[in-house]
Amino acid sequence: SLGNSLGMLGTKLGYYIQMFQNYFMSGGGRFPLFAKFTQWFIIIFTVVGLLMKWLAGIDFIDIFIFIYFIVLLFYPDMHSGMRFLFPIFPLLFYYTVFGLRMIPVRSLIMQFVVTLSLGLFILIPYSFSLSNSIQHQHETLQGPQEKESVEAFDYIKNNLPADGIIAFNKPRVLALYTDRQVYAFRKKSPNDMAERFKGKNGIYLLTCTELPDESIDSAIINYPEQVNLIWSNAKFKLYSLK
Repeated sequence: SLGNSLGMLGTKLGYYIQMFQNYFMSGGGRFPLFAKFTQWFIIIFTVVGLLMKWLAGIDFIDIFIFIYFIVLLFYPDMHSGMRFLFPIFPLLFYYTVFGLRMIPVRSLIMQFVVTLSLGLFILIPYSFSLSNSIQHQHETLQGPQEKESVEAFDYIKNNLPADGIIAFNKPRVLALYTDRQVYAFRKKSPNDMAERFKGKNGIYLLTCTELPDESIDSAIINYPEQVNLIWSNAKFKLYSLK
C-alpha cells in the first residue's frame, strides 16, 4: 500500500542519516557526549549548507545528489551500512563546509581557530579507534580472511569445475574469492536446483556454521539422498548433488 511505501521511505531516510552520522562518532565510547555533539553539528550544518547552496543556485552536483538519493531510498536494501553513501559522501561534506561558511567570522585568525577547533573535534575521537586498530592489527577478524575460509576458497578454486554452480548464502563474496558462479539457494530440494542448472559440470551446496542458511540446511536434512558431503573443515561443509 502507499502508506507502507511512504513509511519505508521514511525509515530508509532515517537509516542513511544515521549512517552518515555514525561516520563522525569513531571513539565515541570514550566520550559519548563529545561524539553526539559532533554528529548533530555535522548533520545540522550539512542540511543548512544544502539549503543555502540550493537557494544560491542548483547545478549538476545538486541534481546528481538528489537523483542518487532518490534511487537509494527506493533500492530494496536496509543492511548496506555506509557503503552506498561513499560515492556522494565527499559531496555531502561539501555541503557541510558550505554551511559552515555561513558562520560570520571576519577575522582571519578567528577563521583559523574555528577551522582548527572543528577539525580537532572530529579527528581527536578517531585517535582512539586508530590506537585500537594498531593494538589489534595482527588479529584476524571473523570472515573471509579466517583460516577456515581460506581453506574453503582454496579447495573450491583447486577442485571444483570452472563452470560449476555453488549455492551459498553470501553469493557475491564467494564468487569474488573463488571465481566461480554462486547462487543464493531458495529451493525446497537440491534436485530443484539441479533442474534449474541443467548442463553444468557440477552443482554444489556450501554451508558455514557462522552463516546459517535455513533453506540449505533444510534441504540437506530433508533430502540426504540427493547430496553427498565431499569436503569439510571446522566451519564449512561442501556438498555435491548426486
